[in-house]
Amino acid sequence: GTIEIDCANVAVSPGFIDAHSHSDLMVFEDASIAPKLLQGVTTELLGQDGIAAAPIRPEHKADWRRHLSGLLGNPDLEWPWSTFEEYLSALDAASPGTNLACLVPHGNLRLWTMGMENRRASSAELEEMRSLLRECLEAGAVGFSTGLIYPPCSYADEDEMADLCAELVDYGGFIVVHMRNEDAGVFEALDEMLRVSERSGAPLHISHLKVAGRPQFGQAGELLGRIDRARERGLEVTFDQYPYTAGSTMLFAILPEWLQEGGPDAMIERLGDAGVRERIMAEIAKRGSSTVAITDIRVASVGSEANRRLEGKNLLEVAEALEKPLIDAVCDLLIEEDLNVSM
Repeated sequence: GTIEIDCANVAVSPGFIDAHSHSDLMVFEDASIAPKLLQGVTTELLGQDGIAAAPIRPEHKADWRRHLSGLLGNPDLEWPWSTFEEYLSALDAASPGTNLACLVPHGNLRLWTMGMENRRASSAELEEMRSLLRECLEAGAVGFSTGLIYPPCSYADEDEMADLCAELVDYGGFIVVHMRNEDAGVFEALDEMLRVSERSGAPLHISHLKVAGRPQFGQAGELLGRIDRARERGLEVTFDQYPYTAGSTMLFAILPEWLQEGGPDAMIERLGDAGVRERIMAEIAKRGSSTVAITDIRVASVGSEANRRLEGKNLLEVAEALEKPLIDAVCDLLIEEDLNVSM
């Protein structure tokens, strides 16, 4: 029968599209995706930041799920998929509460083809990535994502991205990017992606556009002006933004990139080394005040009950609670949680 809903004194709106979602694995834990539906979200775009659930070689699964745990969670489920098509079938079988569209993650293409190696792709490797990308687009992907602060995506240069993104044109696909820098170097990072879009011919969508870090405050107008000028000269450039003053990702993303080379075991081993900790401190000090303040970084979630009390504390408060110097507190927490800490 017909359901009648009294809409007196309320606003009626179509469902919202979450243009940057990380429900990639949690959909299998709770297919209703209630946290999104209760906010009016009816469509989500998965596969973000160039690091997501598929495609993935079977031998890479265990390390990759640990690597991503602070971003996607690590629900207790088998990953029965390997190809992108198998992942889409698994999503379908879960009967999710929201509509889901999916991007092909750049990092997964690189991991599949050349592991976590920090180097330029050879022409043969580039061809293998292009072929894998085409396969994913044919399976039903709507575009390509990259996260240029996240290895292995960050190991790629502009040429690699322009070359890969050229594959999107025949499929009507688009590029979605977490740019290489969102604070002091945000203008250079934007220019890099505008060139990738121009060279490849694919439309560009920038994830969570921002000017982070207090020294950059006030420069948003200039950033928007640069996007307007790109659009005026014919580039299709769009962006999304979240309506609050916080970003959110894996805690280890604040640490230098070289820590992540070689995967989770190598990272955990380095984190336990006193010399490495000194080097991290020196590099963070060198970054100076252009980035986000330590007191503005809060632990959002941890994997274990033992450290639940640290959720919601900023990093200085975490250090106080653990009665350790700041760098030891951060490194010890990451080791203890097997990297499953979000901020």
